[in-house]
Amino acid sequence: MIEHLAAHAEPPELVALERDELRRLRHLPAEGLSGQRARIEAAMKRTGERYTWGDIDEATYRVEAMAPPEGFEPPTPALGRRRSIH
Repeated sequence: MIEHLAAHAEPPELVALERDELRRLRHLPAEGLSGQRARIEAAMKRTGERYTWGDIDEATYRVEAMAPPEGFEPPTPALGRRRSIH
């Protein structure tokens, strides 16, 4: 197995990218993610309530329900592939 791994070593620039990505992922604040989830869920609930109460029409509801919440950061490319926010 060691011989196989030695024969299939990754290019140094890819190793550097992988190390940077792992370093960044190690420092993700878990409580920050749960706080962001709570804010998103609360915003979605308020949008639904405004539609139910008749404060906004269906078209506005659909736009607001599908729009990313303020402060949302979409997944970033990680080593050439999309990364989930979960």
